[in-house]
Parts: sequence; C-alpha cells; structure tokens
Amino acid sequence: MAQIGTFTRNEDGSFAGVIKTLNLSVKARLVVAEKDSEKSPDLRALVGNIEIGAAWKKVAKETG
Repeated sequence: MAQIGTFTRNEDGSFAGVIKTLNLSVKARLVVAEKDSEKSPDLRALVGNIEIGAAWKKVAKETG
C-alpha cells in the first residue's frame, strides 16, 4: 500500500503533517475527538477546519 502522508505526534496527543498524492498536497491534523460512545473515533482528521475523516487507535491483542 502506498504511503500518502507523514505526521508528527504533538504533546497533546494530536498529530500534524502533510497528505500528498499526484493531485493533492495539503497540511492536515489529527485531533483528539470527544468520545460519545465506545465505538466513536479517537481522532478526527482535519484540513483547515473541515473534517475529512476519522481514526481509531488500535492495540495489538497479543502484545498489548
């Protein structure tokens, strides 16, 4: 699978970085989301103030 972005973790648990494709190059952020339920996303993906996606933290079952 191709890598289309690079991000750096900030002290508050958010991430800042860049998403690059052949037709797109944008600064993006992953910010900690308020969880409404156990299945709610852990992070919201934003470009400027526009939400473009979400992310969930994954923990390995065997290694924790």
